[in-house]
Amino acid sequence: MKLINYQTFKKLATGEYVYKTLRKNIVNLVLKPGDKLSEKEVADYLKVSRTPVRESFIKLAKEGVINVLPQRGSFVAKIDLDIADEARFIRSNLELAVLKDLISSVNLDTSTLFLELKHNLKLQEKFLKDKDYENFLDIDDQFHQLLYKYTAKEFTWNFINQSNIQYNRIRMLANKTNNLDLETNYQEHIQLVKAIESSNYIEASEILKKHLNKIESDRKSIIKAYPNYFKSK
Repeated sequence: MKLINYQTFKKLATGEYVYKTLRKNIVNLVLKPGDKLSEKEVADYLKVSRTPVRESFIKLAKEGVINVLPQRGSFVAKIDLDIADEARFIRSNLELAVLKDLISSVNLDTSTLFLELKHNLKLQEKFLKDKDYENFLDIDDQFHQLLYKYTAKEFTWNFINQSNIQYNRIRMLANKTNNLDLETNYQEHIQLVKAIESSNYIEASEILKKHLNKIESDRKSIIKAYPNYFKSK
């Protein structure tokens, strides 16, 4: 069983470290839909006892990304398109509301926000040039998280991130099939920052709607390329 031990999680408490490492491996498709999971192999690889691994399996099963089958074992769940669609719907509508709060708030000190957004854009540019697409997608998420941070909606972001795992796996598949145009993502982020700076909610909302929903147009080709990764209806 293949696993990546992400350095960023190593300072966490053992249970959280194991859970986040497994979750990241599932989202990034290191652990692919249908892969069998072994508590012992995970525990040995991460150098932890089997208890936090078992607890992480249970937690991830509740999130719908691991199937625990009696007498057969634990497997990475296939991608559920209905849940992915619902997660995208939730994200799109909540983020538009966050964007409206951000632009309409007269008491908000945006100077630090724009410094952070522009620093993030520089990192996006760097990862694009380096063709480091996995880190680009992480920084992409951090870009959006800033909108929630500066409207005091980080609980909302955490809720979205928790429920968005099926959609994020589709996003990773889109990247693998070259259907995720990261250069366009980057340019749309630049446009979005400019629209926010000019307090133009109408323009910003149109950019954001297009940005968050573009993957829908490529979904058929993604499913065709990876038919065994998706749950049958």
